[in-house]
Amino acid sequence: MNDAVQQGPLRGRPYGGVMTLISRTFSRFTRVVCATDRYVVVVVGMLVIINVYLPCSGTDDRVDLCEEILYNLSLLLSEYPQHQVIVGGDLNVELDRYNSVSVLVNDFLDDNKLYRCDQLNYDVRLSTYYNESLGHASSIDYILVDNIDNVLEYSVLDPDVNLSDHRPIMTRYCSSALIDCASGSGSDSAKCRSTRCIPQLRWDHAKLDIYRNITDVLFRPLFEEVRQFDLSTIMCPIISSMMSIMH
Repeated sequence: MNDAVQQGPLRGRPYGGVMTLISRTFSRFTRVVCATDRYVVVVVGMLVIINVYLPCSGTDDRVDLCEEILYNLSLLLSEYPQHQVIVGGDLNVELDRYNSVSVLVNDFLDDNKLYRCDQLNYDVRLSTYYNESLGHASSIDYILVDNIDNVLEYSVLDPDVNLSDHRPIMTRYCSSALIDCASGSGSDSAKCRSTRCIPQLRWDHAKLDIYRNITDVLFRPLFEEVRQFDLSTIMCPIISSMMSIMH
């Protein structure tokens, strides 16, 4: 995406990307480990969340790109052996079909001991991708976890209003890593507090009325001095001109 923007205005179909939203409840325990055009890795307490977008069919060097992305993700996961893992996104491949990309992804699942939520005996009948005009349908979006016991629900949604040709996929996931962070107790919470956090000013939580009143009181004398200075700079030329006429 960055390379495309540098080359000039974007034309044609909008470019894709990845985004991960985390509840404010866990903001103090959250840090972004890596953010690229193709994947975002976020650690929330003792939970690693990966959002990934693999190249679609027809992309130049698709297999090499997928291999590089999955290799980098495996390296990142190896740095968090005690953490739980959730991987989700558009993999742009049907994992039940045999091809070079599906082999890479399935090997990635095996190497990192990840399980597909769509295979956990839920009644999933809808495809995740559907193009009505072309008559194409496939399941290429997935949520992967390392602990299937924490998955409470998984479904493919079909909202009435959907501007995308992909249907949203949803899972409910319950983890002690997040519960302890939210409650501020437990050993996992202590590990959360040890992670590097960057403090930020939260103006949406500030008492803006008090801020306005205090700044009005403190800045009023300065405003009066500036106003007097402006008046003097305006009046001096006028007075000088009047003195010249009188002489």
